[in-house]
Amino acid sequence: MLADAYLSATKNEIIITDINDFLEQVSNTDPNDLFRGVSNRNFRLLPSLFRHHSNEHLIREDKMMWVFKAHSRPHLEKQPENEIQWLTLAQHHGLPTRLLDWSFSPLVACFFAVKENPEKDGAVYLYEAREYKREEKINIAKLDKTVVFLPSHGSKRITAQSGAFTLHPNSHPEIDEPAITKFIIPSKLKPTFIKCLSKYGINNSTIFPDLDGLCAHIKQQQGY
Repeated sequence: MLADAYLSATKNEIIITDINDFLEQVSNTDPNDLFRGVSNRNFRLLPSLFRHHSNEHLIREDKMMWVFKAHSRPHLEKQPENEIQWLTLAQHHGLPTRLLDWSFSPLVACFFAVKENPEKDGAVYLYEAREYKREEKINIAKLDKTVVFLPSHGSKRITAQSGAFTLHPNSHPEIDEPAITKFIIPSKLKPTFIKCLSKYGINNSTIFPDLDGLCAHIKQQQGY
């Protein structure tokens, strides 16, 4: 992994003092705005595909998706209908892709910013997205800028997390523009945020609506 792979991507940063401050900061955002939480403030808006130490991203992506498609079909109740749906499915199950996960909910993004890395400051990125593409009209081979789309090949987790995705071209893989604001959540505030978010109904069992999420929530409640 590149040594500078997660350096801060924006200078438009706001340090949050408490959860009420965060709620105030996001209270007047546009309904089309997207949010992404990261547990370390230095994590960039760079999809996992492009975080490898080698620059042969296209070759690696082709090999990974070929293997994923070949071996995942027996496990699928519904087959993806196009390449975007395949990427969404692969991203959901942890394969490095050219996608980034976002949420329309600032509270969901906040949860991801505070749930891990207790010694690190977290952050919530606000992306003022104003144009959404239909997945059937996206040509990955001709992509020259980052686009935003709503996934049609969804899952319970994507629905629970009010999910959307950005799709990134090989030529400009990182989002770093004036439309991005970053809210910094100091590490010392993370435990308080976790408790407050749970009161708002944002916790492991609701964000991950399966038995794994339920067990993670129970463990957190009991201090494990």
